[in-house]
Amino acid sequence: MNALVLGWLVAAALVAVVHSGVPEARWLVVHALLLGAVSTAILIWSAHFAEAVRRRALRGGHRDQAVRLVVHTVGATTTVLGTVVGSLAVVVAGAVLVGLVAVWHGVVLWDQSRRALTSMLGWTTWFFVVAAASLPVGIALGVLLGRASGEAHSRLYVAHVASMVLGWVGLTVVGTLVTLWPTMLRVRMQPGGARPARQGFVALVLGLVLVVTGAVVGLRWLAAVGLGVYLAGLVRSAVPLVDEARRRRSGSFATRSVAAASLWWCGSVLAWLVVLVFAAGWPEVEVRVGGLLAPVVVGFALQVLLGASSYLVPMILGGGPAVVRGTNAVADSWGTMRLVLVNGGLALSLLPGPRLLVVAASAVVVAALVWTPVLLVRVAVLARRPRPQPTASVVTTSSLPGPGGAARVPPRLMGQRGQALAAGAVLTLVVVVGIAADPERLGAGAAGAGVPPTGAVIEVAVELRDMRFEPSSVDVRAGAELVLVVTNTDDSVHDLVLETGASSGRLAPQESARVEVGVVGDDLSGWCSVAGHRQMGMVFDVRVVRADSSGGATGGAQTLGLQPAQGGFVELVPAEAGHYPFVSHRMVDAERGAHGILEVAG
Repeated sequence: MNALVLGWLVAAALVAVVHSGVPEARWLVVHALLLGAVSTAILIWSAHFAEAVRRRALRGGHRDQAVRLVVHTVGATTTVLGTVVGSLAVVVAGAVLVGLVAVWHGVVLWDQSRRALTSMLGWTTWFFVVAAASLPVGIALGVLLGRASGEAHSRLYVAHVASMVLGWVGLTVVGTLVTLWPTMLRVRMQPGGARPARQGFVALVLGLVLVVTGAVVGLRWLAAVGLGVYLAGLVRSAVPLVDEARRRRSGSFATRSVAAASLWWCGSVLAWLVVLVFAAGWPEVEVRVGGLLAPVVVGFALQVLLGASSYLVPMILGGGPAVVRGTNAVADSWGTMRLVLVNGGLALSLLPGPRLLVVAASAVVVAALVWTPVLLVRVAVLARRPRPQPTASVVTTSSLPGPGGAARVPPRLMGQRGQALAAGAVLTLVVVVGIAADPERLGAGAAGAGVPPTGAVIEVAVELRDMRFEPSSVDVRAGAELVLVVTNTDDSVHDLVLETGASSGRLAPQESARVEVGVVGDDLSGWCSVAGHRQMGMVFDVRVVRADSSGGATGGAQTLGLQPAQGGFVELVPAEAGHYPFVSHRMVDAERGAHGILEVAG
């Protein structure tokens, strides 16, 4: 069953690595992680914990559980494929399957709660029941989202994210930690410790309902109140967890990963609340909430999943005390370094800075995240060997996978301080290289690899309106540096993403952004990365005009020529119907910089 989770993680990592040119890359990564890996893990582990705390098997047993997992996987895959190919019918078919599985899962949990004997922590299964009810609501809102536009699209987006993240993922995680956290720390829950969690549960559910309702009906103040209540529920539920952590601090990767995830979660919810209070309108809320998905998905959801798995997988596989000690050591190996790379790299990727720095920091985060599933695969291999395998002392000297593969690692790097220093050195290198080697600082980008810069800077104004880019293409002389000034004049949220990775970011109505494309040497494709917008025609092309042997131009539109301008030049390209409503070309002097702007009307 856990192989399904691993499969979704691998798929998300592959899309993240080769995201340039992949349709809907951002949407694919988020949904492969949340709808795929995290949702599959929730179906598995919520059933496991419900049976443990209620002390009664779910109706249908493991057979029905396997059927639910298979149907969910088929539904999630169909939904993803439908979005990629732009077929609403396929998306709806997949969404229906996922929703039906969620309803089935919730009914089974409710039935078990009704039939099971009362236990001290049996009430925690209601976290899972309400979370299961949130998933079909979020799916329905997501389907409606594909047909909405303007402010309605923004409101449905916020409601969709709230149902899926605050409800389906958030409630499940909090309910699980009530029982899992003291177990991970190996401490007993204090008498009366369940009371704060019960009170937190009520606040979380009430807050979730208010957020979704406020977003759907367009009452931003109601959604803000709901998010404040939800945040209060998180804080209240965390009281016994903090007390348990103070009584016994653990240095394991699992506990520290879950703790870091909890901090990212509380910080993200607080940031959402600030956005709801101070945003100018729903479209701006959509943009800002979308920008917070990275800390939610990576900082919170993935770190909880990987941290909990690092604790649960060795325990469930078992194999005897010696084997469990060895597999725990494998799961904990290089734990400090992995944590610093993930959390430090994520923080760097969220800061404003050169594009290369953001890309490099994101690559470090992906590599550190992938490291944990690799170790868990090794845990499974060790646990299934017929003989007990390496104890902690053996594992920590030579047999752990790490940066040096199977080679022996110097003992000084095995300590937490050494790992933290090594991770800090990696992040420092990322910052230095990302700033020093940024294409925009050097005046050349990936788009112009191998093309000598001419010194010309072409600045083009691009409008986003009526589900189109205006102009939808631009012709540029090879070697010129291109800057796109993108303005969203539509009533929906859009963006412009080029295959090189350059992006305007999500733009609310009337927002603008400059996209520094760099020196252009090859044709480039661009599109709007909002789910479904590319399939509806929001595509953009950069076409390169090259000089032929006679001094003319080939490719794209005919170039009128290069005219000297005080030691520099300005490139003029004739307008084509529907291509150039207005274009600004900057005259550039090779020695003294820009001299002015020439407006060319279409």
